[in-house]
Amino acid sequence: MKIAPEIIHTIHSGLNKTWIFDKNIESWHRIAMRRANSIEKVNFILDSLSECLYLEDKSLEVEVWNMTFKNPVWLAAGFAKQSHWLKTLEALWFGYLTIWWITQYAQSWNREPRIFKFNNTDIVNGMWLPGDWIDWEVKRLYDRKKLWLMPNIPIIANLCNSARTTDENKTDEFLHLMDKLYLFIDWFEVNVSCPNQCWVTGMQQEIILKNLLTRIMNHNKKLALENGCERKTILVKIAPLTKNEDNPENIKDLTIEWLELIANVCNDVWIDGVTATNTSQEHDYDTQIIKPDWGIIKWWRSWLWVHSQSLRTVTELRKRLNSDIPIIWVGWIGYDKWQSWVNMTNAGATSIALLSSLVQNSIGVPHYLKKAILESKEK
Repeated sequence: MKIAPEIIHTIHSGLNKTWIFDKNIESWHRIAMRRANSIEKVNFILDSLSECLYLEDKSLEVEVWNMTFKNPVWLAAGFAKQSHWLKTLEALWFGYLTIWWITQYAQSWNREPRIFKFNNTDIVNGMWLPGDWIDWEVKRLYDRKKLWLMPNIPIIANLCNSARTTDENKTDEFLHLMDKLYLFIDWFEVNVSCPNQCWVTGMQQEIILKNLLTRIMNHNKKLALENGCERKTILVKIAPLTKNEDNPENIKDLTIEWLELIANVCNDVWIDGVTATNTSQEHDYDTQIIKPDWGIIKWWRSWLWVHSQSLRTVTELRKRLNSDIPIIWVGWIGYDKWQSWVNMTNAGATSIALLSSLVQNSIGVPHYLKKAILESKEK
């Protein structure tokens, strides 16, 4: 019997509104991921989930990089996915999947609690960049390939620097990660903007970024020749524009001038695409919301809070990028927030890569968003 997506959404959304979920969002996430792991091993459950959430239409297709994607709803990096549960996530009918924060060295987790929901509208994420040693990630992907557990949609690896990597070795770390992952990954996303780690955002400086992307693009061609395959698509993930242009002392994100320099670098190196945006280094939460036992306050970020800045960033970036360089909007969206997608596409975004929507709403969000996009096209 096919379960309607509305039932799945009602159950999941109902749980989201409970006190237990509000106070233990990470525990709920761990439970969900264990269930996702179990589902992946049982084909008939996986097939049933896929059938339930199926919604595809010719008008949803998106053409990027000489490829045709069945829909513009993609899954961004984040929230401890790594290379787990890829077949389960594929069953939700995303256009592609992103493996989160891959670093050369294993990195520990910061203490809980790190993720909170408040006002029933927003999620604050203070998670560091935890992850496994790159060789463990490669082994998981190798085992998946051997067991035919790789998804049939593109996989993108979100590459990032480790905390222990010295400044002079940061570019070499990205190249090392590409060497390790080249035969398993379809695209690479170069993360130079994660606000939760101070050693990452400095890579957005013009000279540093140009040197980094130039070497990555050249290394990409070299690896393609060595492996006898097409070169991989390379994206760069940037920070949002600042909200504090009138208050220079509080500027932590990008200014218009800085964004223009980044756009010029992307044009010069012929980057394949730009992911906009990461979360913000700036926030204005009420002190009654931020509680002392939540850890280091300066690392807490909000996706809903940064939404308006992401829209502005996409708008300004589109004016400055070459017309053939697509912009992938990364952000938060709910099943009833399809207008955000319309606004972003009007601003120049090619597709959306979802972040906390699966936690804030339900696994039916991709289905509902595609349905809303189809309805908007009919108007």
